[in-house]
Amino acid sequence: MKRKTEKIKNLGPVSTKWLNSIDVYTIDDVKKLGPIVIYNMLKAHGYNVNILMVYALQGAIMDCHWKEIPEKLKKEFQKEIKNNSMKFI
Repeated sequence: MKRKTEKIKNLGPVSTKWLNSIDVYTIDDVKKLGPIVIYNMLKAHGYNVNILMVYALQGAIMDCHWKEIPEKLKKEFQKEIKNNSMKFI
């Protein structure tokens, strides 16, 4: 049974459709999985996502615009994504 999609801050219709394809429908789903896991799941499904998706998801968790995420946290995300992508080379 398909779950009801909830509007998630910072995400448009295309991103929302991508999230739904990996069974992420609500902000609670985003919080449970976390931005990095969701990013990796979307990549694994062939979606052309980038670091801005991680920022958008974190912004949704923090209930703020993604540009308001602290630089320190953005750098941590960048490092984590870089480290994860190096595992597959």
